[in-house]
Amino acid sequence: MDERIDFDFNPNGKLNCQCFMILRLHNPIKWALGAIKLIYLKGIFKGSAMVVENCTIPYDRISRFIAKLDCAGLAEDSRRMLKDLYKDRPGIDMEKQEIDLVVLEYMKGSKEPELFKL
Repeated sequence: MDERIDFDFNPNGKLNCQCFMILRLHNPIKWALGAIKLIYLKGIFKGSAMVVENCTIPYDRISRFIAKLDCAGLAEDSRRMLKDLYKDRPGIDMEKQEIDLVVLEYMKGSKEPELFKL
């Protein structure tokens, strides 16, 4: 099943590009190549996107290079955003987490599934 991913903001306009990168907790099933994600920005459907690349790094290896692509900020900004994203998940020690760098590509002609409309 496709998974809905909601964004509250569009750091550096990345969601407007054909391909964009996100950082998430390591999950080889969820972020497997070919997985389809339904992308929403402030509740508005942007499109269906497919995972086309994925690599795993330790949390402390988020570099300035990665952060610029992720949020147009510094490495500390990306790390802080990840901590905020997962703050309500008990038992997660971000300092010891592996992080997936996921590249998604919008699928041409995708339409919002009725099931996911709010």
